[in-house]
Amino acid sequence: MATTGNLFTFLSAGNAVDRAFSIYLNRWKLFTQLALVVVIPQILLKITLQKTLIMDDSGAFAENAEATFQTMSPKQVAMLGIEIAFSFLFGIIVRAAIFQVVAEYYSQKLSTFKGSLVLAFNRSCAIFGFGLLYSAAVLVFGMAFASLIWLLILYKGPDFLGTLLCVSAAAFVVYVMLSLTIVLPILVIEKESPIGAVRRCFELLPTYRCYVFCSMLLLGVVVIFTSTLYQALVGAIFGVSMLTTVFGGLSAVVTLPLQTM
Repeated sequence: MATTGNLFTFLSAGNAVDRAFSIYLNRWKLFTQLALVVVIPQILLKITLQKTLIMDDSGAFAENAEATFQTMSPKQVAMLGIEIAFSFLFGIIVRAAIFQVVAEYYSQKLSTFKGSLVLAFNRSCAIFGFGLLYSAAVLVFGMAFASLIWLLILYKGPDFLGTLLCVSAAAFVVYVMLSLTIVLPILVIEKESPIGAVRRCFELLPTYRCYVFCSMLLLGVVVIFTSTLYQALVGAIFGVSMLTTVFGGLSAVVTLPLQTM
């Protein structure tokens, strides 16, 4: 998917992947700086978990990690919650900033680290407003689906009806998720409201869902394959250690911008 002004242009899967790598290589320094805002806290979180929760005194992984979690102090729980929330919230903001950089690439405008983050923060209310709307919709859908399944079980409905219901629900979820794949760039670039962004998604994607799905699938395969090789190489070199966590986590410096684009 490409953006020019307020227009979105959908590319074939191969062209989309090629364009994503071209944009990344063109502004890789800025993408790296933005990704590090998320990657560093995530690495620190993993190190904290390994050091204080999962690893025992000998440096090996504890056999009963669940029991270790149960013995956490309130301070540890609070710190862990803060780190997770920080990583999640800043992850969304950084993804929004990356979309802004991509839009500026197409419009041939100068992108800066501070400027892209400021623009992303300015749209944070709309972004998190959509998050609340999306969460509420998921909750309602989940409750409705669970109620239908419960009724089928209660009244001993035929098995094929339950299967049909599950398949229909899965197809509906895939349809909606594909339709909402461009909601974040719409919120950031076109500055729509949460409801307006949802409406705009369905306007832009009436016949392009296959393009979006194939592009995401192809890029995902490339990123996951290379990331897996990198993780295996790091693990083979450093074994089970903090260095593995650090160098393994740094792969997200590349994968996060590519997966966002």
